[in-house]
Formats: sequence, C-alpha cells, structure tokens
Amino acid sequence: MDRNMKAPLELQQLQLEIVISEDTERETQRQVLKQVVGEVEDDRDWRARAPVTPAAAAGPRQAPPAGAAAPQQPDRQQQQQQAQPQRQQPSQEALRIHRAEDMGRQAYKVGGELGQQDRAIRQVKGILNKLTPEKFERLLNQLLEVVTTAEILKHTITLVFENAVAQPTFCAMYADLCLSLSKELPSFPPAEGDDKPVAFRRVLLNTCQDEFEGAAAAREELSSITDEDERAAAERQVKNRTLGTVRLIAELYRKEVVKEAIIVVCLRELLENRPPKNIPPEENIESACEMVTVTGKMLSASESKKTRDQLDGYLARLTRLAEDKNLPSRIKFLIRDVLDMKKNKWVPRRETFTAKKLEEVHAEAEAELGMVSSRIVADLPALPVQARAAADDFSLLPPLRSGDDGWEFVTSKRSGGSNRPAFSAGGSALIGDYKPPEPIVRRPAAAPAASTA
Repeated sequence: MDRNMKAPLELQQLQLEIVISEDTERETQRQVLKQVVGEVEDDRDWRARAPVTPAAAAGPRQAPPAGAAAPQQPDRQQQQQQAQPQRQQPSQEALRIHRAEDMGRQAYKVGGELGQQDRAIRQVKGILNKLTPEKFERLLNQLLEVVTTAEILKHTITLVFENAVAQPTFCAMYADLCLSLSKELPSFPPAEGDDKPVAFRRVLLNTCQDEFEGAAAAREELSSITDEDERAAAERQVKNRTLGTVRLIAELYRKEVVKEAIIVVCLRELLENRPPKNIPPEENIESACEMVTVTGKMLSASESKKTRDQLDGYLARLTRLAEDKNLPSRIKFLIRDVLDMKKNKWVPRRETFTAKKLEEVHAEAEAELGMVSSRIVADLPALPVQARAAADDFSLLPPLRSGDDGWEFVTSKRSGGSNRPAFSAGGSALIGDYKPPEPIVRRPAAAPAASTA
C-alpha cells in the first residue's frame, strides 16, 4: 500500500489519514468520503476563494451535516464588477456619426471636381500650414495670387485668425502676415445691401470684435453643462481662445493695424465693466495682464495724455486686485510681473518665445557660447596689432627645410638614388625653395620733448 501525502485541503483540515489500498477497498473508501464531505456535488470556484489562514487550517473543523448544501462563495468576476465604479455610458448622440451635410459642410470626395472657391480655400489652408519665418516672403506671394474674390478673402481671414489663436508662439508672425495682406490686397466690391467695400482691415477688425465680445456669452453657456469632465474641457477651450484673441489684438496694435483706442476699450471691458467691489473673472484679469504686457510700452509712450492716464488707471486697478485675499496666488503673481515690468521700463524678466529664423537661432546659440559668427569675422578688416603679431609668430616657427640639416628622401638600393628629387641647399619638400623671412626692424620710440622753462 502507498501512502498519499498530498491530500486535498478539506481532508487535511479534518486530520484524516487516507490510505490507498487494493481495488476492492477503494469503493468502500469513496463511500466514506462522501459521508464526510457531503453527497452534494461541490461546484464552487476554488480559484476565487480566499486563502486559508494558518490558524484556521490548524484548528478543528466540524463537517457539515449530510445533505446540506455547501456555502456558495462569490465569483471573482462578480467581485471585480462590484469593486469597479460604474462607468457612464456615452449617449447615443455622441456615438452617432455626424455627416457633413448635417453640419452645413460639403463632403470631400476623392477625385471629385471642386469649384474655384473651394479649390482656392484648400490652397489657402495648405499655404498657412507651411508658413514659417523662413518661407514667409515666398508663401506671401502665393497667398496674394490665390485671394481674388471677397468670399475667399473672408475665408482667408477666418483661417488666419483660427491659426493665430491656436498657435500662440506664431502669433507675431500672423500679425506680420495681416499687416502685409492689408497693404497688398485690394478692396473688393461691396456685398448686396452694404455700401462699404470689402477690405482686409475692415473684415479683420470685425472678426476680432465679434470674437472678443462673444467670449462673455461663451462663458455663460458653461453653466448649462452638467458633466464635470465636459465642463472642464469647455472652460479650458474658452480660456485659451480668449487669451489667443487678446494676444492677436495686442500684436496687431504693435504692427499699427489696430488703433490704441481699441486697446483702451478692451482693457475697460476686461477690468472695469462691473461694480468696483466685484472681482473680475480670472480669465479677464489674465487677459488684461497679457494685453498690458504686449502693449504697455507703446501705450506709455503715446502722444495722447488721455491714453497714458488711462493706462495708469488700469495699472492702479491691477494693484488693488493683487491685494485682494480672495484672488488666487497665480493671478497675483501675474499682476506682480506686470507691475515689475513697468518699473523696469517695460523690459520683461523672461524672454518671450516667438517664431524665429534659423539665422537668428544660430546667432543666439553663438552668443550663448561666446562665439563670433564667421560672417562677421570675414567682413571685419584685420587690425594692425593682429598683423604684427602674425609676423612675429611666423618668425618663431621652425622652417621646413631640406639639405644637410633638413629632411632627406629615403631611396631604395635598386634605384641607386636616381629618382631622388633635386633640391637646392635651401629647398623644401613641402614649400619649395626656402627664403628666410626678413627681420622686423622696430623703430625706437621717440624721446619725450624737453619742457622749456
């Protein structure tokens, strides 16, 4: 007979000795085990049960009565489902595929024929996607050739505005583009019911005004959003769009596309269009700081005394807001940066990251490393001191000579020295005939003139 040392856990806890005997006794042993464990089939999930502690395993355990069902343990999958939070199922509207016709757009078909206007708009999008400071002039000429009608002009301004708002680093470059287009593009005939012609500057200012005034309405619509995640995403989008609009208006003022009266009106709308005791929204204060940072130097140097006084009033308003305890620390530090820049004659402490040409990037890297550009060195004339120092260094260098004391050519015995090149006593294998440099004659310094009594 063999003794089975690896019994099931249930039998180990019962402290029974199981002996595997002859085939005739096995059936009797099975009947005994059924009476001990129970005649009901055990269908529990043994993988999902909790581990047995040593104390429980060591202690005695009473066998359940015959015929009683074993207690069912919860399935592992059910436990995981109960532990995980219930995820919100997306709505049917979000899962539905939106067609271009339902959104008021025309679906693009591969190989389909496009109209002249649609083809021009696609070309404008491609040009703006490739616009960089290096390619500015070339792409500007291409853009001037594409904009031929008033409708294309309006779509072009919309695309330029959207790109400038979405890309704050390139905002100054788009302001330069607006300045160039306002000078180069002609005015188109007015639309039906309008007496004024369609000009680039006029359409651009109307677009900026509509977007600036629509920020408050967009902020009010956020209260109707119930989902917290969607509301946070919508607030972030409204904030970035408002800051981008303000930054573009400020850059346009620096390029003299927008007048200073518009900047003053924007600051008044952001800071003072409410009771004095009420704190403006954080987005308005941040936008006002951004506008003052970009335009403060030009406003402080304005010829109009009224404009300078209004700027001082807005700075005083920001100073009072910085002392408010209910204002977040981030906004207070923004205000402090603006006030410090005003004290430092509108020189910012940190450099603003803008789009630059490769030449400018290389020049900045060479300046940081203490290097001088090769172009600058090539254009500079040699100084007299440098020329004399070079002559002195040449006289100190050992000359490359051949001959009795110089280099010799090693020839093979077979050639008998017939292939040896002939050099004079003062010749050189590298520079030819050696000519010693002429000695530098230094003139004695003139004696100081004796003073006459």
